Amino acid sequence: MVGGYLTKRIKFLKDPLDVRICDASNTPSVAFLGVPWDGAVAGRPGARYAPAAIRSALCSLPKRFDLEDLGDIDVVMGNAEETWRRIEETVKSLSSWRQLLIAGGDHSITAFAYRGLAEGREVGYVVLDAHFDLRATSEGLTSGMTTRLIREHARDAPITIIGVRPWANPQYMFDLTKKLDIEYYTTDDFERLGVNRKRDDKTCG
Repeated sequence: MVGGYLTKRIKFLKDPLDVRICDASNTPSVAFLGVPWDGAVAGRPGARYAPAAIRSALCSLPKRFDLEDLGDIDVVMGNAEETWRRIEETVKSLSSWRQLLIAGGDHSITAFAYRGLAEGREVGYVVLDAHFDLRATSEGLTSGMTTRLIREHARDAPITIIGVRPWANPQYMFDLTKKLDIEYYTTDDFERLGVNRKRDDKTCG
């Protein structure tokens, strides 16, 4: 017989009025989904542990909105294709959520989460990233292919990359953005024009 003193989330501070984000809610407005996958990185593994860390930090915050923790996608280490298929299918099944917070994981998961969200509709893609992520490798995997995969899947969807570092990307990628109709703003653009100016340009454009 299981005792009555078990809890999934320990609270050391026993203040019943101090409700936290992950505490039970009847009408959650945001869904949280973890994707503990870093099998596509060429270096610096470890992003698979991020969903658990983000969940822990998020659940410690005072409640400002109602969140439902959906858990993690059951990834298959060593099998990228199956993992990506599971990501796409899972996100597709959650398309009814108006606000879906997905925590990875390496950046390759974004392309397949996008596919799930874009099923049957056009979805724009705006990313804050120092790199273009337009790579196509001759062999092996890389998380630096996300933007290319999204463009291949959505030929006409608007794509904007914000924060590109000019010195951190090969020249062919700058040329490729024109061919693929991808808009981008570099860190130099923001230093020259300011964040407010670029924000206004995007709002009015």
